[in-house]
This record gives sequence, C-alpha cells and structure tokens, in this order.
Amino acid sequence: MNEQSTTERNTNMIGAKCNLRDRFAKKFLTLQDEHLIFSTRQHWSVLFPAITLNVFLVVGVSVFVSLSSMIAPIYFFSFMLIALIVLSISLEIFIKNLAEWFFHFYIVTNRKIVEVAYRPMYSKVIYEVLLDQVRCTEVDVKASGLSNEIMNVGTVLMTFDRPTNEKIFTIENIKDPRRAAMHLADSFEMQKYKEQGGVASWISNPLVNSSII
Repeated sequence: MNEQSTTERNTNMIGAKCNLRDRFAKKFLTLQDEHLIFSTRQHWSVLFPAITLNVFLVVGVSVFVSLSSMIAPIYFFSFMLIALIVLSISLEIFIKNLAEWFFHFYIVTNRKIVEVAYRPMYSKVIYEVLLDQVRCTEVDVKASGLSNEIMNVGTVLMTFDRPTNEKIFTIENIKDPRRAAMHLADSFEMQKYKEQGGVASWISNPLVNSSII
C-alpha cells in the first residue's frame, strides 16, 4: 500500500514537469487510462545558428547600403531594394526555423512516447512508440560540447527491445537531460510495477547512463 502510494506520488510529480501547455499536450492522449508524464521541446539554443546568421546579414546589409549610397548615391534606391529582398528572404528562413522548432516536441505518457515534427505548409510527422509493445533496456544521456554542458543541454536516448529488433528513441537537445532521463526511467519502472506487480528496481538507479562528447 505504501509502495503504491509512493509510486502514485512520484508519477504526479513527474507529470508536473511539463514544458508544454497541458491542454495542448493532452490532445495526444488517445489511449485508455492514459495520462501525461513528461513533455518538452528542444532547447532554444538550437536556434542560435539561425539567429547569428540573421544578425550578420542585417549588419552586413546595413554596411553595404551605407557604403554604396556614399560611393554611388544615384543608385541608392536600387541598393535599398536589393537589401530589402535579402532581408525578407533571411526573415522568411528564420521564421520557418522558428516555426519548425516550436512545432517539434516530445510527449511521454504512461502508455507511449510521441515525437511530433510539424513543418507548417510542408509536412507533419508523428512518431509513436507504444510502451506495452516494447521493453526499455537502457536510458542514456549525452551532452555534446562544452557549451551544452554549461547550459545543461543534452540528448536522452532510450533503447527499446522489440521482438524483432532493437530500437533507439532520441529526445534531442533538451534542457536538463539528466533529470528528464531519471523521470523517464522512473516512469518506465512505475508502469512495469503496475502491470506486473513486481518490486520497482529502476527508480533512481544506474539504468540512466551519462556521457559527455
């Protein structure tokens, strides 16, 4: 009785660790007796290359227009037109990257793991792993580079043992990956405990591996 109540309290705690709005994430709860455990997007740092590129373009175009207008003032409006075209294309690419980041997220429930990658006006991909059809054998955490280690950003890899093959599900570039991995490992064990009635053995144990690349 005490073990069951502890399991339920831990599940509720994990369920509170959601970065997406609950109302939005719960749209993907489609199975019977399914509840939300964990949801997240990639860290905003994945947008840093696009942000840096746009800053350089704005600065470069501004310098180009200023110098060109001094050298050949009669072509000022032509240079402005070229600058506006370049900036509009750059802004369009940035908005596209921002939309793809916003609509790319991960949802973990007690019944499945879902990755949604939606590219507005292009494509929509929903990848699901049903937990009652696989067995999680390992949860790994990887952080690539010093900058990601400083910002506490990394990738969680979950290895699932299927009847025919082994599959790795990746949650890439998320904030606080070690904590997320511990929550996920605990969640898998809680589900296993409820289904099989055994003693939870994965909770906060070395199933979660961590490495820095």
